[in-house]
Amino acid sequence: MGLLVEVHARITRILGAHLEETCGLPLSWYDAMIRLRRSPGGFTTMTRLAGEVSLTSGGITRLVDRLVDSGYAERSSCPTDRRSVYVRLTPAGAAKVDEATASHRAVLERYLLQPLSDDERAALESVLRKLRSA
Repeated sequence: MGLLVEVHARITRILGAHLEETCGLPLSWYDAMIRLRRSPGGFTTMTRLAGEVSLTSGGITRLVDRLVDSGYAERSSCPTDRRSVYVRLTPAGAAKVDEATASHRAVLERYLLQPLSDDERAALESVLRKLRSA
């Protein structure tokens, strides 16, 4: 477990620094934005987004506030449930996450995949999928 935590911490530091430097995005913003980009219909509820990025309701509210203030996201009310609030990327947010993704992929390739052989990459993917589904 210690090795897994150490590798995660190292790669997270590298990815975060690179995204800040090249795109001006904190890694936590990118994480939320990429999930919004991949959401069915391009939007999701605040509650679901909080669960996907492992934040409390207060934490996701603050993060989405910053995304909204930056012009990268917008909120809207759910027409069928007044308690639910949707969040979606704006066109500027979609463009920013697309820009950041190209940079993000290059760093992942260099620090996560390049050191591994093709067989090791396949094994890593298999193990991670198995653990996610367990």
